[in-house]
Amino acid sequence: MLRFFFLAAQKQPFFDVPDTLARLGLEREVMARVLDLISMPHDRARAAAVLARAVPEEDPSYKPSILRQYPCIQFGKRYSAPLPALIVRRSTSGLFYDLAGADGGIRNEVSAKFELYCARLLSSMLPSMRVLPEFKYRLGGQNWASPDVLLIEGESSVRVIVECKATRMPVPARFAAQPQIDDARGYAELARGITQIWRFASHCRREGACNLRRHDNLAGLLVTLDSWLTMARGMADEVFAEAQRLADTDISIEPADRVPVFFASIEDLEVLLVTSTDQQFFETLTAASTADYKHWILPNIRREIAPALKRQRTYGLKDSIGEVVPWWHAIGRAKPG
Repeated sequence: MLRFFFLAAQKQPFFDVPDTLARLGLEREVMARVLDLISMPHDRARAAAVLARAVPEEDPSYKPSILRQYPCIQFGKRYSAPLPALIVRRSTSGLFYDLAGADGGIRNEVSAKFELYCARLLSSMLPSMRVLPEFKYRLGGQNWASPDVLLIEGESSVRVIVECKATRMPVPARFAAQPQIDDARGYAELARGITQIWRFASHCRREGACNLRRHDNLAGLLVTLDSWLTMARGMADEVFAEAQRLADTDISIEPADRVPVFFASIEDLEVLLVTSTDQQFFETLTAASTADYKHWILPNIRREIAPALKRQRTYGLKDSIGEVVPWWHAIGRAKPG
C-alpha cells in the first residue's frame, strides 16, 4: 500500500486512493487504518503545522514539519504527498517512534533484531572474517556475556569488538540547529558500550574468554541506529570521558585495554561495507585511530585513503529482505491501481 502511495506521488501531485488493493491482500479496514497513520485532512494539517512551527528556534529551517508524521495530505477524496520520500521514512524509521513508548518487551525485541542484523550484515560483507554473535563464558568465578558481535581473524584472533545500540535520538534533538539532548539515556548507553568493549579486551588479554586472543590492531566499533555523535557536535569527547570514568571503577580494565573505539550509524556502516574490500574496511578503522581523522565518519575516511572501487559491492543481504518485509516480492509483481 505504501508503495502505491509512493509511486503515485512520484507521478502526479494529486492521486486517488482505491477502497481496496486486492492484489496485495489489503481490504478496506486495513487501508483505513494505514491512512489514519500517514495522512491528515488539509484543514487539520494546516492547524497542526502552525502549532509545530511555533516552537522557538533560532534557525527557521530546523523547525519541525508535520509531513514527517503525516506525509500524505487529504483534499476531499484525493491525496497529495508534497515530499514522497517521507512516505518511505514514515513506513520505516517512523514505525519505531510509534512504538518507542511501548513496553520493554518491544524495545528488547528491537535491540535483539538490530544485533542480529549487524551480525548477519558483517558476516555477509566480510567473507575473510569469522563472525561470532553474543555468547556466554566464565572468567574469574563470574558468568559473562560477550559483546554483541566479534570479528575473528583466523582461528582465534579478535580483530574488532562490536557493540550495537538500538536507542534512537529524540526527534527534537535530531532536527535542532544546536542539539541539546534532554534525555541523556542514549549518550549514557554509548559510554557503557565503550566500557563493555574495553572490558572484553581486558578479558581477552587475560586469555579467559573462550581462548580468544587479541589482534595487534584490535579496535572497537559501536554501531547505532541514529547518527548520535554526528548530529550532536562536540558530544563525542564527553561520551569518551564518561566511558573513562566508568572504566576507572573496574580495576580489571588497564590502560592497554582501552583500545580505539569508533562510532558508526548503521547507514554509515552499510555504505562503508559496500564501498570497501575487506582490506579497505580494516584500513579505514586503522586510519580512524589517527589524529588526522578524529571524529570523521567512516565512509568519508574511506574515500580519503583509497580510490573508489570500480564497481560497488553487492549488498550482502539483498536476498533476505523478504524475511522482514513479507510483501517485498509481492509488490515487485503488483502494479499501482
